[in-house]
Amino acid sequence: MISSISIINFKCFEKISLRTPAFSLLTGFNAAGKSTILQSILLLAQTLRANSSVPEVALNGSLIQLGKPGDVSNKGQGDPEFKIMDGSAGIGWSLVADDRSEGRTLKIKEVDFIDGSKCKKFKRFKKLDSLCPIGKPPKKIGSIIDNLRQVIFLSAVRTGAAEVYPIPEEVSPVHADVGVFGEFAPWLFHQHMDDDVDNNRQNLNDSSPILRRQLNAWASELFPDSEANVLSIFNTNLIRLELRVGNT
Repeated sequence: MISSISIINFKCFEKISLRTPAFSLLTGFNAAGKSTILQSILLLAQTLRANSSVPEVALNGSLIQLGKPGDVSNKGQGDPEFKIMDGSAGIGWSLVADDRSEGRTLKIKEVDFIDGSKCKKFKRFKKLDSLCPIGKPPKKIGSIIDNLRQVIFLSAVRTGAAEVYPIPEEVSPVHADVGVFGEFAPWLFHQHMDDDVDNNRQNLNDSSPILRRQLNAWASELFPDSEANVLSIFNTNLIRLELRVGNT
């Protein structure tokens, strides 16, 4: 679990540190920095998922599109820094931009492993899969890395109604991740439509525990006699979603 996040020289923030309890709600005026805080987490999550062998943070990827290094720097005050904490353990990233006008990545200048009261700084990297320097990170640090890698983000902007929807390209997609725009929800439904739903989440109007029956039962609370069905389209990476409401 992430208990706090600190940001330096990233977009609108010169410096900010926030506690992040299990349930956190960001509120504020427009352009106050709410999206920037989320973007800092998504930037790290996106980098961890990329599994690159180069010590760089890509600004544009599957989770977030941030443009050029100049677009994310805080008015030229310095290079971005991030620190993610879980209690007394944490990881700090110091980044640097070689080309602010044309580049699309930030280089990793240094990583700090904060393990209780100890802090180790690393500048040499063996692999970027875990942003891990040479050697294995402590258990608590590894947990933070895994939590970041498995971040799920659903944007307020959603994919509209379509005849077909895509299948994730990742070899091992994050469980329950429906995609930034909800575009993978039909595929996820297709993968688990015959799985049992937890007892606490079942709709009592249908005695069957399987997901496809439970989804229809819950949808019928809003639209009577709703039914959903998904079909894999042969020789494609697409899923067809079929919806019916009432007798139509």
